[in-house]
Amino acid sequence: MAAGGFGVEAAKSFLASEPAGRWWFVLAFASGIVLVALGLWLRNRAHRRVRVGIVVTASDDRRGQARGRQLEQQAETFSQRTCTITLKTGIELTGDSTSRHQLIDALADETLSATMMAERLTPDAARINLIPTMPLHVAFWFGARLGHTHAREVVVHAIRQADGAPAYFPATLLRAIDSRVEPLNVDRLEAVNRGDPNKVALALDLQGRGDQFFDQVIAACRLHGFGRILRLWSPSARLAENTATFTGAVEQTCRA
Repeated sequence: MAAGGFGVEAAKSFLASEPAGRWWFVLAFASGIVLVALGLWLRNRAHRRVRVGIVVTASDDRRGQARGRQLEQQAETFSQRTCTITLKTGIELTGDSTSRHQLIDALADETLSATMMAERLTPDAARINLIPTMPLHVAFWFGARLGHTHAREVVVHAIRQADGAPAYFPATLLRAIDSRVEPLNVDRLEAVNRGDPNKVALALDLQGRGDQFFDQVIAACRLHGFGRILRLWSPSARLAENTATFTGAVEQTCRA
């Protein structure tokens, strides 16, 4: 209002050719414009700070419920400390593999519903933080069902392997991007004796364990009748804990 009022007075002084006090009006008008710009910048900055955390838990009764509850509590504490709004969803994995897959599919659907709810609750949120706590094999099934073509920026957080208190970092984005980072080495497709060539196993060695890991995978392929195997392995024992590296590993795996 001040900028508009002084702007009108400055314009009148020019149109009426009355120089008395003209530049004071111009200065006040410019000051008002600067304050408007500052206010818009502060509002956009406040919107960018609005973040939503979604804690997703899949506890496996075969791997100990106590550890699952501990990880869930850590993820919830991190989300409440860093995000404006925290949503939670989770399941307990029981039964055979078929029922487990159905539970994981239902968890992915519930997570998508929570994402849409978060978008409605906080339309100004810059991004949505997804904090999953689940075994790795469950995370693969869950991530494949969840997909990575979301319009809103959804950031998946992973726990940082550090001494002391647990910390999380943004590991990868659930968005199709052109990543040129290739942290993994990809070997040629190789055959497994007495297996079905139409069944292919993807062996993903993210911790650089080498034959200690691949020998177990080959034994499992023979047990389940997989006829081919494709190895992806990390040259080091630990991947760099940043978004570029983890997103590159995800993109490499998708291409493979």
